[in-house]
Amino acid sequence: MVRRFFRLLPALLTWALLSVMVWGWIFSILTDAPAEKKLIVYIDAPVNRGRELAGKLEESFPRSLIQFIEVRSFSYSMMGDSPASDGDIFIIPSENSDEYADWFSGEPGELFASAGESAPLSAYVRYAENTDYLLFYSASSVHTGELDHLAFDLSALLKQY
Repeated sequence: MVRRFFRLLPALLTWALLSVMVWGWIFSILTDAPAEKKLIVYIDAPVNRGRELAGKLEESFPRSLIQFIEVRSFSYSMMGDSPASDGDIFIIPSENSDEYADWFSGEPGELFASAGESAPLSAYVRYAENTDYLLFYSASSVHTGELDHLAFDLSALLKQY
């Protein structure tokens, strides 16, 4: 009986792993929204209570335009299922702006948080000391065109929190 169990153990473990992967894939398909219905903000700093902030931001947009907003730290993209380059807005330290330049729309970044001053989102983001943070828009975002300017509206809201 014990031998039979150990012979079946690799098959059972494989079945369990495949089951988790399939159900995870199904869940992500059911809960994900198309790029036109979501806004993603990536911040190159630790983010606390990102879901709370996203919920507050979502309240400012009609549900017909945006299904959800995500506020993520760059570390999320290393462990998550979507790359950081899928973001719409990036808030990064000024010294790192060249590192991600191919993701941006070609426009220079605007100052978002200045070293030593009261910074927007400071209740949610732990900024590095003595560092300026710039805000950039993604070159591949569907929300920065002439017909859809929701990323610009969201950046204005981010500055208020």
